[in-house]
Amino acid sequence: VDEAPLHDILPNPRWPKPADAVMDPTDVVRTTFENGQRTFSLTEHLIRQEPTFDVVMLYVVDLDNISHALWAYRFPDEFPHARPAQADIDALGPVADRYVEYVDDQIARLIAGFPTAPNVVVVSDHGQEAAAGVTLSLWKGSHSAHGVFMAAGPDIQDQRAPTSVSYLDIVPTILDLLRFKHPEDLSGRSILAPVGTRA
Repeated sequence: VDEAPLHDILPNPRWPKPADAVMDPTDVVRTTFENGQRTFSLTEHLIRQEPTFDVVMLYVVDLDNISHALWAYRFPDEFPHARPAQADIDALGPVADRYVEYVDDQIARLIAGFPTAPNVVVVSDHGQEAAAGVTLSLWKGSHSAHGVFMAAGPDIQDQRAPTSVSYLDIVPTILDLLRFKHPEDLSGRSILAPVGTRA
């Protein structure tokens, strides 16, 4: 594991566990980084060994873990009755943004491994928000109903305006990108203009 990026993400790895935390956020960041880097490195190796894959799917758990552990320090105003200590906000709040930048860089490395620009679809399995209820809960960040969908590539028309996408729309969109026909009983709709089909 190359720990150099971790030092950029978490400049103070010995930051003491905040009084309001059940799980130590710095431990979560360190463990998440080590596991995530192995996942990204293996995926990059596979792409470089076999750059003609039709589909590469990668589950990135990093941002889920980071959001759970750091939400209160990144978005302290969402916790008016249990606001973290300012020192913890200052030390840990920026870590969340730096981790997002790190994941973005890792995805860019994977994309660069292909001989030609691929179509890329990024889907979150849920959104994130402040945990409600118990003040001293396991995680300060909790799942929310609204997630993220992003798509870009040679077969995807540039569209900057937000659009409504359902989980049911993911499979039809991927089938369109692969130029496969849709089963007649498939729910959802593709977000793409038709790009042709293959059997």
